[in-house]
This record gives sequence, C-alpha cells and structure tokens, in this order.
Amino acid sequence: MSAPENPRLGLIALFEDELPRSAGKPKYRVGGSNVFGQPISVPTVAVWQDSVQRVTRLKMTALTFQLKVAVLVGVEDQDKADAVLDEALLDVLAVLEPATWIQWDSAQRTKYDDTAGHAYELTVTAVGTIDSESRC
Repeated sequence: MSAPENPRLGLIALFEDELPRSAGKPKYRVGGSNVFGQPISVPTVAVWQDSVQRVTRLKMTALTFQLKVAVLVGVEDQDKADAVLDEALLDVLAVLEPATWIQWDSAQRTKYDDTAGHAYELTVTAVGTIDSESRC
C-alpha cells in the first residue's frame, strides 16, 4: 500500500483490515481519540495525529506526520492484563512492520487517566505531500 493522502485515516483503515479477527468478527475496536472516556470492553487501538511538520529539500516540499497509536485493554486483573496487552501490542506491531509508508521506533507502557485500562503508546511517522491541484 502506498502512502494515503490522510495518514491518520489510512492507519485506521490498515488496522481495521489487518488486525486479527475472531470467529469472523473484529477482535479489536479501532478508532480515533474518541475511544478515550469509553469503557474498554475489548482490546482497542486508537490513532490520532499529534503534529505535522513541513520539510523542504531540493525544492520539494513534503509533510512529516507524527501519529500516536494507543493499544488499550480493559482487563482489571494485572497478570491477565499484562498477557492480553502484550498479545495486543504484538498484533499491532505485526500490522505496522510491513507497511512501507510509516515508521515506528518504540512502544511505551502508559496509563491514561480517562480509561480504566492498561496501554502502550507508540509514535508513528508518515511522510506525505499536499496535492494542491485536487484541493482547488
């Protein structure tokens, strides 16, 4: 897959298409930052755009998109939560790794105040351009 025009929406679509399914149904809930503040009943992947930077080299302009990806589970038992979260993170990494239009460097364990779950947060970088002609 080549780089989508909107990397955030492209990454959400990639997760929706490629994350494992269970009995033909999605095993993960995938969305934007709107998943925060909602109960985490199934493993959840949230994607939001953190920043955009304009880069000009050799008279060409590109945009560098910094996206955040949160992998969340709502399991309360710490031992079970660790196992479920580790599996969910590996599933997410298995989707990210072959995608040539993005790059990730590390995943940090974290906890968000507005969820009851456990989480990893990744920073993902995508490079894109603005098609000025199609925007007019």
